[in-house]
Formats: sequence, C-alpha cells, structure tokens
Amino acid sequence: MAVEYPVPDEGEIPLLRWLVSTGTSPAEDLWLRLFSNDYTPARNSTLADYVTASFGGYVDKPIARASGWDAPTVVGHVGQMRRTNPETWVVSAPTHELFGAILFGGVTGLIYYQRRFGSSVTPPVGDTLAVRVTITLQPVPVS
Repeated sequence: MAVEYPVPDEGEIPLLRWLVSTGTSPAEDLWLRLFSNDYTPARNSTLADYVTASFGGYVDKPIARASGWDAPTVVGHVGQMRRTNPETWVVSAPTHELFGAILFGGVTGLIYYQRRFGSSVTPPVGDTLAVRVTITLQPVPVS
C-alpha cells in the first residue's frame, strides 16, 4: 500500500499560483531539507515541525524554479513533474537517523512538498544520499 503525503494547507494556494502564474507569485527561492525527527507529514505541517538534519557534508540544497525539471506529464489524470537529477549529499561525518525531506520557501518558510521515507535511514560515512523531488497533482474524489 502506497502512502501519499499531501501538500500541507499552507502551501496549496501559493503552490498553485506558482505553478500557473508567469508572474511567479510568491517569488522566492526554494530549498530542499532533510529532516531527522520521527515526524509524519500532515496537512497542517509547518516548518517548525521538522528538525533539520545535521551531519558532516549536510547543507540545505537550493532548488531552481526555472530549470532542472523534467517536462510535466499527465498519466491517468495524475499530473507529475520531477527534478531531472536527484540532489545529493556525501556523508563526511557520522549521522543520525533521517526520516524524510521537505521543500520549502526561503522567504516565507511555507512547505511546498513533504515526504517521509519508507523507512528511516542512517547512512554511514562515505555514503552518498540522493533525493529526487517529484511533485504530483492528483484529482480529489468527489463525495
């Protein structure tokens, strides 16, 4: 069974504006962050809910809005776009468990994407971690 984590409420409207507007509102840089607390993303998640990873070789990764994305696709009424290449970190000092990743706005701090890994990971020194952001827009069932 696949578990999907929705875009939290605070990011939905800005994300939709950002996706459909040539004026790019809000105009802010995006950042990819790994998190190290055992937290399950929810619709009411905020940046304060996450503890930033801290291991040798770790930094939040800037994510370009205008480049580095595959062409959007729609299959079975599900739209998707993903980064052309994964973002990577080389572990240069011991780390702790990592539980997932978030994509957030550098100015507003709003979360645009959140994903808990299938299981936590504790990468050893010398390992390369790779995270590829994929944004999926699915239709909401009508009740």
